[in-house]
Amino acid sequence: MAVVIAGIGSRETPQEICEEMVLIGAAVADAGGWVRSGHAEGADYAFEQGAGRRCLVYLPFAGFNRKLPMLGRSILFTGESTEWADRMVEQFHPNAKGLRGRAWAFHRRNAAQVLGRKGDRPVDFVVCWTREGRKLGGTAQALRIAEHYEIPVLNMFFEEYATAEKVMTMLEPKD
Repeated sequence: MAVVIAGIGSRETPQEICEEMVLIGAAVADAGGWVRSGHAEGADYAFEQGAGRRCLVYLPFAGFNRKLPMLGRSILFTGESTEWADRMVEQFHPNAKGLRGRAWAFHRRNAAQVLGRKGDRPVDFVVCWTREGRKLGGTAQALRIAEHYEIPVLNMFFEEYATAEKVMTMLEPKD
């Protein structure tokens, strides 16, 4: 299983789910896969803890969340190479015209977590947790993009994906 996942979700992800996310990140890394995340507290960092150096950590701006040790491979997602991601923000954010500065940078970073640094390498799956299974905040932007590109979303809020074991079963290649 050499899958690439976006490991994302709420900063308020429950601790027991974060512990499962650490296990998922480690299993993906151990199998030679990659996790893409964003270095935020909660879900993002749990996946990063599990995947370690097999986590590509997309940072929206220099110095983002430096209070957390960087465990993955950081990618500062700014500059000229982000024009495609700007288009994603414009296309998928319900209030793109109202976004400025850091808020815009966060949503641009969310596009890269799902579609890759240049927008041409989508993940195989998005694994996340959102309160009540709803599309909220930056995670919602990533989920709208995933839905558009028909990327499966495994939201650990729902019982069918609530443990690492259940998620890993979904990530295994089907014959």
